[in-house]
Amino acid sequence: MEFYRIKEIEKFNLEVTNAIFLDCFDGRYGYVRIIKKKDRLMDNAAIISKLVRTIEILDSCTKEHSLQVSMLAFELGKFIAFSPHELEMIKCAGLLHDIGKVAVPEKILNKPAPLNEKEWMIMKRHPVISAEIIMESKELREIEPWILYHHERWDGKGYPEGRKGREIPVVAMILAVCDAYSAMTSDRPYRQAMSTEEARNEIKNFREKQFNPDVVDVFLSLPTEILEGFAKNQVYSK
Repeated sequence: MEFYRIKEIEKFNLEVTNAIFLDCFDGRYGYVRIIKKKDRLMDNAAIISKLVRTIEILDSCTKEHSLQVSMLAFELGKFIAFSPHELEMIKCAGLLHDIGKVAVPEKILNKPAPLNEKEWMIMKRHPVISAEIIMESKELREIEPWILYHHERWDGKGYPEGRKGREIPVVAMILAVCDAYSAMTSDRPYRQAMSTEEARNEIKNFREKQFNPDVVDVFLSLPTEILEGFAKNQVYSK
């Protein structure tokens, strides 16, 4: 098997099989496009595994985060009555929602303080990069809009496009709630984790501001033991 090292992340001692189609910062506010070899394709399971592992190595805050978002979104999706196929794709979207962070410098990902304006603009590129990566796989293209828009807000103040209300796919809004809950109930370099109740209240307070009100209502109806389990990193897999 051939390996092609991505120049901009050599310092992380990472190798990406078959030059997986990544946009990486070139250190001068631009991007370097790495295109996969067309005659050698990885299966989806291998792509997902490799990319999730890459994120976890690059960003200490995302250890277990992708799996947590994936399984919580799956639980939430069951209460909204998605089909079995849709639920599996929601799981996949949760795992891959942050893959674009491979293009964000480590010093930004692991900064022990809030980001400044310049750093925040770089960070806000990651949903677009995530979507571009997903579009390279025909089997995963279904989840591309969910990942692209998971940082949009109900009130139109999100990114990358400033969509609002029903313009945002429901699954993207599910990912948004699960992503926020996972982040709030996890320690970060610049703050301690919130309790389950504190995180629930934050999500409730941002109903119809940041989050889809229907999704929030379903989220708040989830059994307390499920939410507490996720907050304690006891990831459910039923």
